[in-house]
Amino acid sequence: MSLVRDTAAGVLLCQLIYWTRRGVDVQERDGWIYKTAYEWQQETGLSWKVQRRARTHLLELDVLEERKQLMPARLEFRLKLSTLVPMLAARAELAVETVDLAHFRDSQSTTADELIGRAFLLLP
Repeated sequence: MSLVRDTAAGVLLCQLIYWTRRGVDVQERDGWIYKTAYEWQQETGLSWKVQRRARTHLLELDVLEERKQLMPARLEFRLKLSTLVPMLAARAELAVETVDLAHFRDSQSTTADELIGRAFLLLP
């Protein structure tokens, strides 16, 4: 959250990082992710208006790209790793310039884990 200084944008960024690293066909689609506003709402609890504001904030920070596909009509998203990785590296005090998509997704590599931090699950 401190990286983007906005709670909603931070929540959306976390989900984008998750799907970029774990999505089934993300590598084949060059990092592009497709989710409907309803799917984002189910995952994040953010209404479509808050999602739009969060996306605008991430676009302004230059860590997100969007594109509209015509057939079928949909909005797709991609993390801009060339901007995001140096921001994460500075926050984590690591000497990493950039990481490509394959390396970012590599579960055997510790670099992405060091940039993002350890994942954990909060149980009730």
